Amino acid sequence: MSDDLTAMDFFRDDRLIGDPYPYFEALRSRCPVTREDHHGVTMVTGWDEAVAVYNDADTFSSCIAVTGPFPGFPVPLEGDDVTELIEKHRDELPFSDQLPTLDPPTHTNHRALLMRLITPKRLKENEDAMWRLADEVLDTFLPPGEGEFIKGFAGPFTLLVIADLLGVPDEDRNEFVDNIRHHAGGGVGSTGEALAHSPLEFLYGRFASYIEDRRRAPRDANYFPARR
Repeated sequence: MSDDLTAMDFFRDDRLIGDPYPYFEALRSRCPVTREDHHGVTMVTGWDEAVAVYNDADTFSSCIAVTGPFPGFPVPLEGDDVTELIEKHRDELPFSDQLPTLDPPTHTNHRALLMRLITPKRLKENEDAMWRLADEVLDTFLPPGEGEFIKGFAGPFTLLVIADLLGVPDEDRNEFVDNIRHHAGGGVGSTGEALAHSPLEFLYGRFASYIEDRRRAPRDANYFPARR
């Protein structure tokens, strides 16, 4: 790493992947709240300052929590209070309909709907299914004797667990994983067309069909959103 660690681009410099801690220490010693030089992002490294930001949803929005500084806000952010601008242009931001980018009270309401899926009891109930899914993915990952762990095992396994929690039928799960990979775009570091407004848009039609199917022919009461 160079002598001036704070001059590094936190969002793009590969050297930070292996060991980011010297950078964090250098940034913290510079100031607990400082603006970095590459993307105009305010970096908060102080504990008290970070807690203050985290607990102040009235002042700080989560609208770019997924994309960070990429691909930018649709219009210039001017003035001390940009609440109205955020609300006016929120739908133009990538992932704007995803839970991490929502602010209270919308975020609070949506999170309440999901809490039943991530309680300790519910996760324990899904433990056996997760072991089975892990074995299934390992059956294809291990035979070649080599491979990239994240792409070959961790990614598919995570998506299959999510599909199971959401109640995706067994016969649709491979399509679920393949479509997420295909529609993921260029990632949050991309700009323009590579970072689509809604990379998971294909899921909307899929889950709408599940709901319509459920309404036409009600099944097990726990079929959707979770089958257990």
